[in-house]
Amino acid sequence: MRILFDSEIFSCQPYGGISRYFVKLASALNSQGVDSRILAGVHVNKYIDSNHWTIGLRFPNVRGLPRLAWPVNDTLRACYSRWAPPDILHKTYYGNHLWQPKSKVVITIYDMIWERWRGVDHPVSRAKAHWIERADAVVAISEFTRADLLEIYKVPESKVKVIHLACGDLPDRSDAAAAPKDSYILHVGGRGWYKNFDRFVRAYAASTILKREFRVFCFGGKFSAQERRLFSDLGVLERMVHVQGEDSMLAAYYRNARAHVVPSLAEGFGLTVLEAMKCGCPVICSDTTSLPEVAGAAGIYFDPREEDAIRSTLEAALFDNEVLGAKAELGRVRAAQFSWSKCATDTKSLYTSVCGRATY
Repeated sequence: MRILFDSEIFSCQPYGGISRYFVKLASALNSQGVDSRILAGVHVNKYIDSNHWTIGLRFPNVRGLPRLAWPVNDTLRACYSRWAPPDILHKTYYGNHLWQPKSKVVITIYDMIWERWRGVDHPVSRAKAHWIERADAVVAISEFTRADLLEIYKVPESKVKVIHLACGDLPDRSDAAAAPKDSYILHVGGRGWYKNFDRFVRAYAASTILKREFRVFCFGGKFSAQERRLFSDLGVLERMVHVQGEDSMLAAYYRNARAHVVPSLAEGFGLTVLEAMKCGCPVICSDTTSLPEVAGAAGIYFDPREEDAIRSTLEAALFDNEVLGAKAELGRVRAAQFSWSKCATDTKSLYTSVCGRATY
């Protein structure tokens, strides 16, 4: 059975959960004897290393490169498909809907957030709908995403299978660049729109004790001018700290944080929750969408739409050593239930089924 992952996500995402997922999945599938290749082509992705199952050349992440890479990668894919036609093409994202592959198609759906908040009449949504209809099977990364997918696009239930994501062991780091030793709350990843970060900041700023005892470290993209204005208006500019770096640095920040806070209004899965739990970092998060599905009993939950609920939950949890210790231990146990080996085994089973019939 020959599996081919296309170049789409790798040509536009240097880092990120989606591209990491496919690299980890392909690696685990190959270790289980499934011939899986990533046809990355001209790409910017930092997770792809030189090995026998990835084909491509990394370029600097300059503006406009993804659009310039499309025709090159399309030509490369066409040539490769003639030379070594795959049994299954596993789409990594939703673009290029004019192309009609001859092989069977599997696509992974990460969330339906755009459709929920902005509607289905958008180019990305229309492209997603095309590939959902064209696909022989659809992977949903959580039960919540599957339910949303069935409701919005009316996909036959038999066509969709839930396969949870995983995270590997983040590396240790003990040098001078490791996380600070003072008390801080950690936020990881994007902060815009449905991430609900502004409301979390307002809740934090409304608490004298939280401001006094904890800084907020944000691991990921730099603060925008709008964010800095918000921090300044709320009087917490000096308490908000931006950091970024490699996985080893992220691991250090998880391991030294008082807690990892995820205030999102919606998540298709919530990979940072899993990362934090694996590192023994307590998770305080929204009680909505897929987050309880991932964190389970290890999570400490709040209503993300209520600033008072966010504030009071943080105040209660962050000063309770017993609760935080217990949740950290539960988190390690919970995280162990999600592995790339299991993800690959479940995906391999899906591929085998697809190769035998048109839908799962």
